[in-house]
Amino acid sequence: MLNVNPRSLNNNSIVEFDPYTSASKVIEFPGISHNKEYFICGIDYSPSTETLFISANARAPWWNEDEPQMGMNLTGPNRLIHYSPLNHSIIWEIDVNPLISEIEQDIGAPTGGFQDEAEDKDGNAYYPTSFGNVILKVDPNGQASKFYVPKPDKRKTHSYGWGGYVVTEDNLLVLSDAVTQSFALFNLTSPSPSEPTFFRPSNIPDKYPTALYCDSLITPKRFKETVALCADVFDQTLSPHGIIAAYYSGDGWKTSEYIGAIPVAFEQAPGAWSTATFEAEGSIYALTSALPYEKGGFPQTDSTPLVDITGSVDELLEKKFGVEGLVVEL
Repeated sequence: MLNVNPRSLNNNSIVEFDPYTSASKVIEFPGISHNKEYFICGIDYSPSTETLFISANARAPWWNEDEPQMGMNLTGPNRLIHYSPLNHSIIWEIDVNPLISEIEQDIGAPTGGFQDEAEDKDGNAYYPTSFGNVILKVDPNGQASKFYVPKPDKRKTHSYGWGGYVVTEDNLLVLSDAVTQSFALFNLTSPSPSEPTFFRPSNIPDKYPTALYCDSLITPKRFKETVALCADVFDQTLSPHGIIAAYYSGDGWKTSEYIGAIPVAFEQAPGAWSTATFEAEGSIYALTSALPYEKGGFPQTDSTPLVDITGSVDELLEKKFGVEGLVVEL
C-alpha cells in the first residue's frame, strides 16, 4: 500500500517512492504542475538510459467542462520531459506542438491525445497520439520528428486508437490500436520502418467489445515477452472497473491470441481503476488510480495500492498451456 502525499493528488506532479523505507517525495515541474491545462498521465522507465520519460500532455482531449466527450477537443499544450531519477533533474523538456501543427496542416485534420511513450535500445522515444494515430520520434538529444502519419483511409481523428505501446528486446515497436482492434507492429531494425503490420488477435470473445482499448501495455520479461498485458479501463462488460486483458504470441508478435482477463476488483482499492501494470523483481503489479467521476470530480483517497497480480497471470497461462507448458522465466 502506497500512502499518497496530498500535495501530489490531481495536480500534475509525480511521486518518488522507496519501497524499502516507505519514504516518498513529491516532484513538481515548473509551469506544468498545478496547471489545469496539462495532464501528466504517462511515465515510462527506459532501461537503456536508466531515465524516465514523462508525458505532460493536454487535458482537454481526455476531459474538459465544455466538451466532456473524450477525443473531441484536441487542443492544449503537449510536452515530453526526459528526467533523471538518479540526479533528480530534468535532462531536457520539449514542446511538440509546433511539429503537431505542421502535421495537422499537411493532413488537414487535428491529431492529439498524447498519453504515453516507448523507448528503443538507442534511447529514442516514440510518442504517439491516441486520436489520429500519429507517432513522433524524439532522439536522445530531444529533437522531435515525424515517424508515422497514417494514410487518409486509415485516419480516425476523433476515435480512440493507439493506446498501449512497448519496444521489445527484438527492437519491435508494438502498439495496440482500438480503431482496428489489432496490434500494430513496426520493425525498428528496418532502415525505414514507415508502415506497420496490423494483426487482430484470435479468440477475442464476442462479449468483449473494447478489445485492444488499452490504456497501457507491457510485455513482461518474466514471460520472455510472449505475453502482453493490456490495462483496459474502458470495459464495462467484463468488470465494472475495467480489466487487465492478456494476449499471448509465440512467434515474435507476428500473430497473437487473447488468453483471458483479470477483473479489476481489488479488495485493497474498492472503487479504483487500473490504468497500468508494471514489472519489478520478477513480479507483475497493477497500479490503481482514482479516476474522475462523470462530472470531473476525483474520488478522495489517501492511498494508492500496488496490487500483485503475478499469480493471476500465471493462472491464465496454466489454463492455456498446463503447468508443464508455462513460459515463465525462472
